[in-house]
Amino acid sequence: MDGRFVMVIVMLLMLVWVGWRGATNPDATISTASADLGRGQKLFDEHCSECHVSKQGIPLKGPVLGFYGQEYLLTDRQLVESAKGTRYDKDAPKPRPDLTEDQQKQLESLRETMRKTTAKLKGGEVKDIIAFLKKSWSSDAQLEHWFITHQPPD
Repeated sequence: MDGRFVMVIVMLLMLVWVGWRGATNPDATISTASADLGRGQKLFDEHCSECHVSKQGIPLKGPVLGFYGQEYLLTDRQLVESAKGTRYDKDAPKPRPDLTEDQQKQLESLRETMRKTTAKLKGGEVKDIIAFLKKSWSSDAQLEHWFITHQPPD
């Protein structure tokens, strides 16, 4: 058996492992270069645009996402958790004092809707949606997000 053949097999196995690890690792960065941005936009339009507007416009039920948002201040893991409707800010008080009781119930209802919606998505679909939104960020926002995402843990 030729040594090059073994090397090719080893490299293929490494690529498969890296791809699997990236798809299953919640701390893996979400790259706009390697994600399927077309699929992300299609999925956003199908599953998210009923409550969110991307890039510009007036928010509907949820905040505007993308260019005008503050999402770039979150790590990629926090973006995924936020998209899944789970809380990434575990230390924050559950009831928000700036919201009325009715508004708090509406917020929790919206989070539950997000949880149900993202539960229907497969594999890297949430990451493709996030990559699509990240692509709309300004270059300054993308750079700041990169630094936030790549800081060593405390």
